[in-house]
Amino acid sequence: MNKTILIQVLIIMILFSCKKDNEFDFALIQTGDITDIDKSGATFHARISDLSNSKIINYGFVWSTEKNPEFHNSEKYIITGVPSIGTISKRISTTLINNLTYYVRAFIQNDNFITYGKAVTFTSLGSSAPDISDFFPKTGNINDTLHIIGCNFSYITSNNKVYIDNYQADVIYSVQDTLLAIIPEKLDVQSSTISVSIFGNETKSTDTFNLIPPILNDFNDKTGTFGSQLTISGNNFLSNPNSLKVYFDIYYKAEIKEITNTSLSVVVPDSLNVRICNLVVLMNNLTATSIDSFKLESLVLNDFSPKTILTGEKITLTGNNFSPIPENNIIQVGGISAEVINASINKLEIIVPSQDNGVYPDRNVNLSIEVIGENETFNETIFINDKWFRLKDFPSSQLWGNLCQFYNNCLYIICSDSDEVWKYDIESRVYYKVENFPGIIRDGGTGFMIGSKIYYGTGYIWYTYEYFADFWEFDLIHEKWEQKSSLPTDGIRGAFGFSSQSFGYIGAGRGTSYNNSTDEVWRYDPTNDTWSVVEKFPIHWGYWNSLSTSNNDYAFVGFGHTEASIDFTSRLYSYNFTTDKWERLSNIPLVGREHHVSISFLIDNLIYCKSQFSQNFWVYNIVSNDWTELDFPYDFDFERGMSTTDNKNRKGYFGLGRNNTIWEYDPNR
Repeated sequence: MNKTILIQVLIIMILFSCKKDNEFDFALIQTGDITDIDKSGATFHARISDLSNSKIINYGFVWSTEKNPEFHNSEKYIITGVPSIGTISKRISTTLINNLTYYVRAFIQNDNFITYGKAVTFTSLGSSAPDISDFFPKTGNINDTLHIIGCNFSYITSNNKVYIDNYQADVIYSVQDTLLAIIPEKLDVQSSTISVSIFGNETKSTDTFNLIPPILNDFNDKTGTFGSQLTISGNNFLSNPNSLKVYFDIYYKAEIKEITNTSLSVVVPDSLNVRICNLVVLMNNLTATSIDSFKLESLVLNDFSPKTILTGEKITLTGNNFSPIPENNIIQVGGISAEVINASINKLEIIVPSQDNGVYPDRNVNLSIEVIGENETFNETIFINDKWFRLKDFPSSQLWGNLCQFYNNCLYIICSDSDEVWKYDIESRVYYKVENFPGIIRDGGTGFMIGSKIYYGTGYIWYTYEYFADFWEFDLIHEKWEQKSSLPTDGIRGAFGFSSQSFGYIGAGRGTSYNNSTDEVWRYDPTNDTWSVVEKFPIHWGYWNSLSTSNNDYAFVGFGHTEASIDFTSRLYSYNFTTDKWERLSNIPLVGREHHVSISFLIDNLIYCKSQFSQNFWVYNIVSNDWTELDFPYDFDFERGMSTTDNKNRKGYFGLGRNNTIWEYDPNR
């Protein structure tokens, strides 16, 4: 045999030897027809024709609605036991949905390969529910892992729906006879049935799963305060410490300082907002409530400082059993709610309420505290020492253009556009209505006070332009009106009015037509009920709605409206009662509409002026003939407001306009 033939023979022998060895590397299986298709499932068939030389690991069926289903990503059934050559059949009664077409392949797997049979199709009529034969543990905690034993579970984890009571559990592992599921974190029923469903086909366990409950026997220290530590005795506390919580009255969570299986050390929560409550231990969403109640210790007041204060400043209160939560301490200063800015069990810091938040009943006011339904008031009072002090609000709706005079610690207010006359007792903080103005109701009237009598008149009816020159006397002692001699004029409105110790003066103002203003000034003698003309006001174009105030020696007029140069409306003039002469003083340092002064009062040698368009007051020093600005800390509009002076106590009073507030100014504070 030649050399070439010998080589060919050797190659054939090698190839034949390799083929013979590989014949047994693949196990061989064929898929049979699907039979017995009904609502409970279907029967799958196959035939094993070769087991190969390798160990068989798994064999059975895979199926899917997708063509050529594979072992790793399809539904499957693994047959138990050792396979043998021949036919196999298996009833599949789970994971089949009615009226869906499935592809089925038999498979066999050895150490090296998975061999599949040819895919066979069928249309399902549905399938039965899976079966639960047992589960463990029977008693446990939320978030524990539950082992469910049975059959006909799905290898596709998401197809298995496990419910404990009505709460769905997360399935973390599934094979045809075992499921692993996590006890739902929301489960709050102590004894629960377990159910498993696949595509709506459900089965339930005969046994129940039981959550381990907390047991609360008692607690020590039935009274305490915020931050107090007490001990709860009971059982099962270490069964699931991660879910363990303690509440006072179920709403107020307590800090747990120490846990043993039979005791808990907890802290009374700062947030506690009820005075008497039960304790609640929560574990596994199950509660145990104490029979006895816990009671907060009573509120104790010690002191506060400072005792004299300005609104907007801070006061420190000391005592015991305050709430550490600022908003749970309700502080009233003179009946006005105060802001708590810092809080601890034995100290509170508050801000005295600003006067735009309410009206203090007096400068001496009570300081009261409510902590969780318990009220206490300090024995000492706070003294409000603000220069600007808000009095009780005016009860009438007549706010514009009113005349106000001070007498015997009372403010008398004659209302414009109304016949109302009010008396406000500053000491008692009470308003009284006195005898109505008997003349025709008017706007733009003016007047003055001499001794114990107010004189009032002039003005007009704004919608008919009927002007008045009549004049009336109001006796403050008897609180009665009497008509006096009219002014020797056709009628004026918006005139200024002031008085010396013996005489009254009315002047300027707007006449009986819009452009008919006057610079006339008349002096009234109350003894003889007569009028006389004195030196004219220096602005001969007329002046109306101006500032006017006086002391024993001089009157001061300015800052009104005029049809002349706007410079005139920023001027201030003095009138000398001895010489009956006018003198120009320093202009108010305001521009434009800001110098339309609404209110003014005179204390000592200082005139206080408030423009309706400027936030602050301007102060004129009569001696030095100069102006300074004075802060007014509140945003109230006093357009056409009223003002007067208490010369004896050196105080000014002002208010109304576009709001019903009335204020006292005391420069000595």
